[in-house]
Order: sequence, then C-alpha cells, then structure tokens
Amino acid sequence: MHRFGAKNDYRVWDTTRLGPKTPIARAPSDRPGTTESTASIEAEVPTFCHMLVASKLSLDVQTRQTDGGVAVIVPSGRLDVAGAPALKDAISQLAKNGPPKVVIDMEGISFVDSTGLGSVIAALKEIRSSQGELRLAAPNQQVRVVLELTTLDRVFPYYATVEEALTGF
Repeated sequence: MHRFGAKNDYRVWDTTRLGPKTPIARAPSDRPGTTESTASIEAEVPTFCHMLVASKLSLDVQTRQTDGGVAVIVPSGRLDVAGAPALKDAISQLAKNGPPKVVIDMEGISFVDSTGLGSVIAALKEIRSSQGELRLAAPNQQVRVVLELTTLDRVFPYYATVEEALTGF
C-alpha cells in the first residue's frame, strides 16, 4: 500500500489486492479548502485482469498411465514459483506407489524459471531415490534454452515427443 501526500491524506493506492470494484484511489476532495466531490474512483477493469492473471499464473497438472505402466505427467502453464508446488505434489504421489517410471510432457509449459527448474530437479531426486526413472518430453524452445544454459540437458534426458520418451522404458 502506498500513501501519497501529507500524514493525514487518505488518498491511497492499494497495490496489494485488486478485486471487483475495489477503490483504487480516492478523489482529491479530502484536501482542506477544496470543493471537489468525494466520489471514489472505481475500477471495472481489474475484475477481468484479475481473472486473466489468476488463470495464467497457475500450473495445471494432469497425470495418465500408459499400458506399459509409465506415468505421463502433463503440466500446462507457467512452471515458476506459483506452479512448482503442483508439479512437486504430482511427483510425490507417484513416488509413494513404488518405483515410478515418469515422463513429464513439457509441451504445455509456457515459461520456466529457476524455481520451476528446482521443482524438476527435486522430482528427479525423489524419483531416483525410489529407484525410478524420469524423462522430459517435448520441451519448447524457451525450456530447451534454459536447460542448455544451466547444463541440465546433460542431467535430464529429453526427447522431441512423448512417444520417443516412452520407447525403451
């Protein structure tokens, strides 16, 4: 929350939460000696923006089993600080059921940052500690660049398609 003006000036910009019809700022009518109206400035746009941002910040994780017993995890969205816990939870569930064979289909990942990479590394450690195996499939250009810059492409075998990753399991 940011305050502008004097100590008792109540014109406030609330940057911590924007919801439907949240007053963003008050009119400068609270200043002594002015005759301006005291109506609040209401924001209709944050309602739509709030929904749009909330939908883009989450990571949706689907899991399916193949006939060969391999779990294919299909995350879609941003693999960042907001989405990493969802991937970790999916991997933890698989590791509880014995030595997992897992392919993470990275095609739906629109963005990955250091926290997202950390969650993939944690997944690899958890799966290896359960005597399982992890492969990455269909990483987009941004994900491939991040893997190559961090030299994690040497740690994670990644394949062009899920079908390629499933061969040889």
